[in-house]
Amino acid sequence: MRRPLSQAAELLLLAIDPERGGLLPCDRGRFGRALAVAAGGAPGRLAGWRARRRALGELIELGLARRGRRGPVLADRSAPGVQFRPLREALLNDTLESERDTTLLLLLAYAGLLHDRLGRADRRVAYRRLRGEIPRFGAVAALGLGAADFDFLPEEAYRFDNSGSSTGGA
Repeated sequence: MRRPLSQAAELLLLAIDPERGGLLPCDRGRFGRALAVAAGGAPGRLAGWRARRRALGELIELGLARRGRRGPVLADRSAPGVQFRPLREALLNDTLESERDTTLLLLLAYAGLLHDRLGRADRRVAYRRLRGEIPRFGAVAALGLGAADFDFLPEEAYRFDNSGSSTGGA
């Protein structure tokens, strides 16, 4: 069951590398802007830093993370999976009902964190489902983005030959 976290804390939790600590490989600038927007602020370098500090404080208070030398370290390595599993299932089953969850998925995609959490087939489904949602959400509009700004695998990266096997991709 998902824990009740602020959107910024949930975004940070899903960005922490469970094995080594620190952040998963992502575009740090985009991640900071996504955190700032998730926290309800305007996207900016200082706003992202403040949002990260507040989100990390929330995770530490709940016992989900601690401060490490390389960045945040998970206290419970299964916590990101517990938080992400219902989101993934709702996305793949097309049952996303919460605007908050859709916004969180869009911000994960914007920061480059959704790509590694989904398999190839799931990325194709995510691309199709989330692409149409981009114009509807204020958080994404606050970043001034369009569909081309999201770096989860574009549908055009897959080409299929007659044998049914994938001949393209990332």
